[in-house]
Amino acid sequence: MKQIHGYGVRNSKSIICLFFAFLLCVPAFVRNLDAADEAVKARLTAKEQAFLVKHPTILLGIDQDWEPFVIVRKDGSIKGFDAEILALVNQYAGSNFKLVPGRFADMVKKAQNREIDGLSSTFPHKEREPFFNFSDTYLTMQRVVFSLKGNPYHIHSRADLSGKRLAIQEGNLFDEKLVRSVPNAVAVRENSPKDLLLAVAYGRAEALPAYPTLTYVANKYGISSLQVVCALKDRIAFVFSIRKDWPEAVSVLNKGLQAIPEDEKAAVHAKWFGVPFSPTPDYTLLLKIIVPLTLLLVILAFFIRHLQKVNDRLNEARAALESDVAKRKEVEKEREQLISELREALREIKELRGILPICSHCKKIRDDAGYWRQVENYIQDRTDAQFTHSICPDCLKKYYPDIADDVLDEIKKTE
Repeated sequence: MKQIHGYGVRNSKSIICLFFAFLLCVPAFVRNLDAADEAVKARLTAKEQAFLVKHPTILLGIDQDWEPFVIVRKDGSIKGFDAEILALVNQYAGSNFKLVPGRFADMVKKAQNREIDGLSSTFPHKEREPFFNFSDTYLTMQRVVFSLKGNPYHIHSRADLSGKRLAIQEGNLFDEKLVRSVPNAVAVRENSPKDLLLAVAYGRAEALPAYPTLTYVANKYGISSLQVVCALKDRIAFVFSIRKDWPEAVSVLNKGLQAIPEDEKAAVHAKWFGVPFSPTPDYTLLLKIIVPLTLLLVILAFFIRHLQKVNDRLNEARAALESDVAKRKEVEKEREQLISELREALREIKELRGILPICSHCKKIRDDAGYWRQVENYIQDRTDAQFTHSICPDCLKKYYPDIADDVLDEIKKTE
């Protein structure tokens, strides 16, 4: 039994060691897969390459005041989060996507009229599907609500926006939908993020549903009277919108986005937003890790279950053996007690079977200690017999002759 139990323990330890060894190999394995995938994702088809030759520059409109997504320097150069993301796309895909800053509502009209080729920092609205194809998500962000410091309008959730004047950007479909979804909300439309913040600061609006990045604009222009008063549950996916008749452009853009390493995306995010990067979950990468781990865990669970069954059987056998041993000890104890009682009874019987010195006159018996004792006392001490005193007919006639006949007659009547 010990050998079997030891075998199970040794196998269990070996499996656990193999499991942890596999875990140590997973990062390198995943890195190799990522490197291979990036190389594949950055490869363009012949059709996509021909498209880029035919369209060497692809223009995407963006709100000129949408800082820090885009920042237009005095020398005309463009910086910001979207600018750097597109620069990485161009690097990995061999494309040339360029931003065209301007008033957002004007950019939307130009893109719909195909004066430019698409839009940056947009959301996948159904209303725009007739005009655009949407890229993969390149950023997700949770919306928040700005209001005056101290929260005088008592805004703690989406429900508290009911009946409030909400500052929204002109031409922003997402903002328009939000206002329509809030009962009795009134839209206060402004052209730029700066004007949105000032609308709340000066009392034209009571709240501003926006993104945490708007604090960048507030700090730049010294607007210090506002604060974030609550977060909305919805998370917004940022995409690029590309003209509908250029599916190759979306394909190239997506391959470029997929080829950007996660650490480079995180570095760009930290540079412009100063908060941890939270991209759309890479389910492909998760599958690459989860599938082999799941397979290993299934195998490990199978062996552990098998070892548990073996161990359970060993425990049952051991418990049965221990119970049998306990029963045997109890029987042995009872046997020894019985033997002891029998020996004592035998000793007493032997004493009764020997020659007993008895007085010829008073009939007392002399015991081993030399004392003369009544016969009944001597026998009671050595056997389980009990005595009761009576008188025989002979003694009755000898010692009570006057009443003997009468007593004997009465005894015969009762018998």
